[in-house]
Amino acid sequence: MKKVICFGGSFNPIHKAHFEIAKKALIASNANECWFIVSLMNPFKKDASDFEKRAQLIEIMIKDFK
Repeated sequence: MKKVICFGGSFNPIHKAHFEIAKKALIASNANECWFIVSLMNPFKKDASDFEKRAQLIEIMIKDFK
């Protein structure tokens, strides 16, 4: 059975620290995958970037990570 961890947030913007946290969590939990769960909006940020743009930026950041 595949072990998956979920990492949620607005990722507005996604940055290296988000990526490093995800990698550390994968290693610490011995999981097979980490799924980034992008929130539609952040109640604390009124000027959030477009949801689709934030999701695309995550894909760009993780594309080379196996």
